[in-house]
Amino acid sequence: MALAERIGDQALTAEAAINWSIYMAVMGRLSEAESHYERSLRLARSVGHKAALPAGLMYRGLLHFWKSEYAAAEQTQAEACQVAAEVRDGFHQPLTLLYLGLTRANRAGFRRPWLPCRRPSTWPSATTTA
Repeated sequence: MALAERIGDQALTAEAAINWSIYMAVMGRLSEAESHYERSLRLARSVGHKAALPAGLMYRGLLHFWKSEYAAAEQTQAEACQVAAEVRDGFHQPLTLLYLGLTRANRAGFRRPWLPCRRPSTWPSATTTA
C-alpha cells in the first residue's frame, strides 16, 4: 500500500487498501478492518476503480453479517453483486449471491415450521417388489 501511495496510483492504492482490510478482518481485527473498509471503499469509488469494489463490498457486507447487522449487510452485498455483474467479475458475483441469500434468510427468519419431506403417493412403497 505504501508503494502504491508513493508512486501516486490512486486505483492501486484503493485495491491495496481493500486487500489490507480483508487481511485485517481475517486476522480478527474487526474494528480496524471496519475503518479500513470505509476508507478504501470511499477511495475506490472516488477514483472510479470499480474492479476493486466487488471484493471490498462483499467482505464488508460479510463483516456486517457476522455482527448481525443484517440490513446493512443486505444493502452492501446487493451493491457488491451489482458491481460484480457490471465489471463481469465471475468469481465474486456468485459469492455475493451466496452471502446475500444467507443474509436474507437470516433477516426473514422462519415464518412457518419446517415440514418433513413426504414421498409422493405415486412412488412405490419400500415393500413393493418389482
